[in-house]
Amino acid sequence: MRIQLANLAELTNALFTKRIAITHSVLAIVILYNLLHLTVALLPSEAVNIEKNSVFINHTSIKPAPKIGALHLFGLYQMNTAALLPIAQLGLTLQGILYASQPALSQAIIASANGEAKAYKIGDSINGVVIKQILANDVIIESNDALQRLPLIRPSL
Repeated sequence: MRIQLANLAELTNALFTKRIAITHSVLAIVILYNLLHLTVALLPSEAVNIEKNSVFINHTSIKPAPKIGALHLFGLYQMNTAALLPIAQLGLTLQGILYASQPALSQAIIASANGEAKAYKIGDSINGVVIKQILANDVIIESNDALQRLPLIRPSL
């Protein structure tokens, strides 16, 4: 009985080792395939001519590769310009924001000087002040042809 269990353990171990080897081989092939496609995608389009499943590079048309910074691999940096605007001193308090990826669907809950809070969207007017933009933490308003911001005030814990 013990001999059969030992043989079974050896057989299971051998099968497991073969599966790992096959998995690693398939993973290596997938990685190499994706690296090939990435390399071809980064080459200038006129430098690669595909004919009958082979790649020919026309050395006369190869342009220098763009600097890595110009590729914007992690997206474009966008400075928070709202932080540069002055804070509005109009007696309005931003109490909450319902932020949506589509700006037209975003809403801001703003309380006026008398304490009455209502939900507003872009283009709405509050006492002659027009809401221009609703951000995740601020609302940009226009008062007397000047842009100002209403920051979202969060209570400290």
